[in-house]
Amino acid sequence: MSEDVGTIENADQPEEAKAEEKAAEEPKVEEKPAEEGEDEEKPVEEAKVEEKPVEEPKAEAKPVEEAKVEEKPDRVALAAGYSPVEVPKAEKAEELKVTAAHYDVYGWCFRDQSDKMLFRWAKNEPQGDGVQVVYAKIAPADGALKPFERKALDEGKELKASQVQAGATGTKFLGGWKTLLNIDAYRKGESFILLQDVVKLLLLGHDGSITLVQKDQPLDVRQFQAGTAIQTDKFASLIETHPFKSTSKKLTYAEFQVIASGLGSRDAVWIFGKKDF
Repeated sequence: MSEDVGTIENADQPEEAKAEEKAAEEPKVEEKPAEEGEDEEKPVEEAKVEEKPVEEPKAEAKPVEEAKVEEKPDRVALAAGYSPVEVPKAEKAEELKVTAAHYDVYGWCFRDQSDKMLFRWAKNEPQGDGVQVVYAKIAPADGALKPFERKALDEGKELKASQVQAGATGTKFLGGWKTLLNIDAYRKGESFILLQDVVKLLLLGHDGSITLVQKDQPLDVRQFQAGTAIQTDKFASLIETHPFKSTSKKLTYAEFQVIASGLGSRDAVWIFGKKDF
């Protein structure tokens, strides 16, 4: 009798109560934590805004200045009588030009009655009873004349002559040309001009070529490395194919010295800027 009553009571329960009882009776499924590797809902990350460093204003690029190389005086300017401090830029070898138009003073080489070869700076060609012949003239390089010499010439005074060669005959005559070209022309002159065809002057170029100095033709002897003086008759006797006569063959220092010494005097062979060959 009691069992039936319980059944009826359960029947009278509302639907919601039944659903709760049923849910209570169902076994609960234990929730396990998500294992690694399983997709796990991750919180939505906020989009990161990439922060760029603020660029500093660029300074205006300045042109790179070339390193200044200290200019050293070349041997041409030094040979003209300047110290390293005194050499002006305008006197670089490549800027020295052979021209006679702007000169009012020349260095004159002449022979006096006692057979001396003399040299003197003057505005006019030497004349008078004491002058036998004027051999050559030299156009001065800048600074070749000392201030007091220049002043004296401007005042119309005559400078004293310096001796180039005493007893200038024979081999000494040839030696006088060595002194004139290697000392006066090379150190003090911008150009050399042969006025009398009394000697044959041959110059060795830096490329080994041979140049025969021509009368009345200005020549910058600083463009050559060596030279020699030969008597005119001996030069005339050379065959046309001789290296000094054809001037077409290239020679070395040694070859030039041997040939020149055989044609004249060892004292008449020189290297420009040096005392001896």
